[in-house]
Amino acid sequence: MSRVAIRHVLALLIMCWCMPALAQPNVEVYWDDNNRADTVMDFGVTLEGYPVSVPFYVRNNGDVPVCILQTNPNAEPYYQIVNTPDVLPSDPRKEEFEGVEILPYIIAPHSTDTLHVLYKAVKNNPVFPPDVIAKAFLELRVVSQTDTLGPAVFKRFLMLALKTRNTVATNKPVIRFDSVYVLPSPQPPSESYAIGNASSIPIPVEQQKLVYRTSVVGSPEFVVDTLQTAVFAPHKSLTWDLKYRPHNVGKDSADFIVVYRPNQGSNADSVTTSLSGVGVKQELTVDAANGVPPPVTVRPGMLADTIDFADVNADGSGGKLAKIILKNTGNIHIRYLSETEIGTPSDTAAFIIEKSLMEGGLDTRTNEFDTLHVRFKPINGGLHIERYVIQTDLLTRSVRGIPDGADQKVLVFRGFARKPQVSVTPQQIDFGSVVMHESCPSAVVRSVFVKNTGNIIARIDSAHVEPPGAAITMSPHDPIPPIDVDGTIELKVSYQPTQLETLNATLVLYTNAFGPPVRISMSGSSVRSDSIRVQLPVVKAQPGTVINIPVLVDARSIALAQTSSLTLSFDPSLLRFRGIVTGGTASEGSTVLQLMESPRGYLQIQLRSGGSFAARDTFAMLTFDTYLGNAAATELSIKRQTTLIGNDGCANIFTVHAVSGQFVVDSVCGLPFKTATSGVLRMNAWPNPTSNTVHVQVETLDSSTVQVAVVDTYGAVLETVAVKGAGDIDLGKYPSGIYIIVATKEDHLARHVVVKQ
Repeated sequence: MSRVAIRHVLALLIMCWCMPALAQPNVEVYWDDNNRADTVMDFGVTLEGYPVSVPFYVRNNGDVPVCILQTNPNAEPYYQIVNTPDVLPSDPRKEEFEGVEILPYIIAPHSTDTLHVLYKAVKNNPVFPPDVIAKAFLELRVVSQTDTLGPAVFKRFLMLALKTRNTVATNKPVIRFDSVYVLPSPQPPSESYAIGNASSIPIPVEQQKLVYRTSVVGSPEFVVDTLQTAVFAPHKSLTWDLKYRPHNVGKDSADFIVVYRPNQGSNADSVTTSLSGVGVKQELTVDAANGVPPPVTVRPGMLADTIDFADVNADGSGGKLAKIILKNTGNIHIRYLSETEIGTPSDTAAFIIEKSLMEGGLDTRTNEFDTLHVRFKPINGGLHIERYVIQTDLLTRSVRGIPDGADQKVLVFRGFARKPQVSVTPQQIDFGSVVMHESCPSAVVRSVFVKNTGNIIARIDSAHVEPPGAAITMSPHDPIPPIDVDGTIELKVSYQPTQLETLNATLVLYTNAFGPPVRISMSGSSVRSDSIRVQLPVVKAQPGTVINIPVLVDARSIALAQTSSLTLSFDPSLLRFRGIVTGGTASEGSTVLQLMESPRGYLQIQLRSGGSFAARDTFAMLTFDTYLGNAAATELSIKRQTTLIGNDGCANIFTVHAVSGQFVVDSVCGLPFKTATSGVLRMNAWPNPTSNTVHVQVETLDSSTVQVAVVDTYGAVLETVAVKGAGDIDLGKYPSGIYIIVATKEDHLARHVVVKQ
């Protein structure tokens, strides 16, 4: 080396040692541009005495120059070739490899430079015999030019080479796949296998065959992509792709044989490579599961096994314990990393892990058992499901082709929490005072509603009354139908006293719901029969108006009854029933069992209270339409025989005093009402109803002129016309409604009601 070059190198070294510290260099070091992760530098096969060099590349992706320096005493080695661990460090085998370029080596920012390693293929040297695969490590340390003692990038290549006196040879006589997962996914592992031609002539391949040394069931587990019309070019290699796809656990072995003939007159020769592989599988299976109390059922699945706890009462008791026995049925031991419950907070709280797999040790060896204790102790009702994920360290093992999810065992815990519940309303019953009648048994009936608020069918197993002998009955009683989820049953509870008494009793319902029986307190009393007055008033109104007629009663007595039935008769030409008003009366909130006017002028009314009628003087309000009828008044007739006030056991519990009322037609147009004297004044009007004109015909004894007035329902005279014999009145100018056509002559009057549409 010239003095100028030496000074240049020293300057570079001084500059490298003196720069301030920086971060680790941003570099890539590789020898195969198509597979930069490959760390096996293959020199192939060469004849003895014919050296071979292989390049490697350093790519500087940073903004500062990087360098590979000559080793100095103050730093770790930057560039060295050492023996593999299978031989002593002092063994001379490594000396057949050496670097080509002179260090230091400087790579500028954002550039790639090339270095070479030489395999010397030393000839006729007993220290380096032929047909022995030469192996050594090339160890590199790349540093920043500005911080040569700072952070570095380390790279190690395994160098393989073979010198031979044969024509064709390989430096991979054995290919081991070690541990490969059964049915590896997504692709089986593969190895590149090369055979080199050490001669200067082309050599054709006659045969490529795979010979198994272990039994084969089904498709082959070793796969070789054979070459078509293969020829070894001079000093070149042919490469095969070898794959291993085990179908089951265990060891597999085979030989891959390549047969060639150096020339037509020579014998065939071959190169044999031994293939071996071991199929492995991690498999943790549920061997059994026992329930305390039983049953617990195991249902195997493709992705997870289900442990079904069946139905358990969510009553805060001990629940159900499942002792789950798992077995390692694979051919490698299992080491646990974690056990995780996955589900909603309600579900994970329902399943309690009393003994995990890891509590018995982190490992389960092949064909060994382990136990998992899980208690299903729900609080909330309904279906509970959670996933129990057992995570192993499979991904950290030296196993190739591990499918997704193979490092986990998933158990699904499933159980249904039974929570029968009922809601009862009301929780207290007041029967009030029950009037006892001599002629029939009196009773008061109240409703109790039992709703199923749980998640299974509710049952009322029995019902009892305390104290025994109380005058209480219930229906339905035996049997009581079951209640579906969200369903409701109505129980009719009847108090039918046989003597004067005060009731203080309890109805006890025994159900399948958790907790104590349902207790409903009951109170009431029985009293002697009394009398009641039912009266209608005298009502006076102009025809065409709507009137309300109250039904008057004794407030104290009506409050002892629950049912009523009465009839009312009247002149249908004067009144037409319109409806009943119960709001603000003694019958407020009652159920109308019957309400009709049939035939006209005969009204039938039946009411029933949910409890007792209210203590009010007005029992109900009856609403009527009024008309100018055939008379000036009508009796509002009620009879003692058809007026009944009672309870659930007896239709009439009182001595009824019925007082009829009366409806009186008020004056029309300020004139006293008089019925027409037969033959003196008659009138007819048609069409009726009409939309415009109404034709009026008037008959008098002397055929004189008569004054005819149009009166509305409020009694106001809208117009008056003089009619002799017949005439027309135009109602088209008036709104739709009821109008009264009134004809007067001296003290005589005739009228006709007309409907204007």
